[in-house]
Amino acid sequence: MNNTLNRQISCLLGFIFLSSLAYASGDGWIVDFEKAQEIAAKDKKDILMDFTGSDWCGYCIQLDKNVFSQDEFKTKIPHHFVLLKLDFPKDTSKQTKEEIEQNKQLNKEYQISGYPTILLTDASGRPYAKTVGYGGDSAEEYSSKLIDMQKSRIQRDAFFAKADAAQGIEKAKFLDQAISLFDEEMALSVYRKEIEQIMALDANDEAKLKSKYENVILLQDIKEQINEILKANSTDPAACVEALTKIHEDKKPTGAPAMEILYIRAFMKFQSKDMEGARADLEAAIQANPESPRVNEIQEIIQRVFKNQEANKQAQ
Repeated sequence: MNNTLNRQISCLLGFIFLSSLAYASGDGWIVDFEKAQEIAAKDKKDILMDFTGSDWCGYCIQLDKNVFSQDEFKTKIPHHFVLLKLDFPKDTSKQTKEEIEQNKQLNKEYQISGYPTILLTDASGRPYAKTVGYGGDSAEEYSSKLIDMQKSRIQRDAFFAKADAAQGIEKAKFLDQAISLFDEEMALSVYRKEIEQIMALDANDEAKLKSKYENVILLQDIKEQINEILKANSTDPAACVEALTKIHEDKKPTGAPAMEILYIRAFMKFQSKDMEGARADLEAAIQANPESPRVNEIQEIIQRVFKNQEANKQAQ
């Protein structure tokens, strides 16, 4: 009888110990990703991941003080989200080795590049919204925005459900509606499987979805190549122009990918004092993608830089 009681007490103490680790950050936040997934699935909630530097990141500290520590947040948001704190402090004495390693892996998996980063995910950990930094919102404003962002996951799931019940082009269109709720970066990193499915379903480009996503993939590929070129030739704009020209000739892009190359190449030509070439590239960028919101920005650059240049010439 005593042995049975001892085993029960040991199990209870073990449960309490594990629970204390999971909720080590306190105040409703847990630090165990698998536990967060388990609770989210059980309670039919999403997960709010806070990638933070709690003892060194100024914006993280402000966000915690102005939002996460306020009653408005603490009483409202846990009804919608399981709160998961993924901390990267200078002082790691209060973290277990398992927590530190888990956070490193999640930081890499979710490609976190700045703090604080807030990821909203479904119960499985699949993201649907991301914010970086903190702009000073009150707890009420911030909480309302989080709940509003959750609507995109609800819409996504509704379109996915319709896609599951459809076939062919109709299925592709529902998948497209779901993915179009997110920006291109998130779509490509999180929903690549669905994108490939859309392209396969619209193999003849009947609904213009195949070409749409080919362009999205090409744009991302070109952006990555541009970043590599700029890193490798940070002090040599002429070399950047040459490399960008080669990409433009090899890829023969249209639309947004063409605009991206021409826009960056114009800046590099400007750095090289090739003012006429820079202006020609900016004008070509507008022609390549005239419906883009960036057209106004480019037109303002042309107006500001080149009109001033002409005025200076006339004054001389």
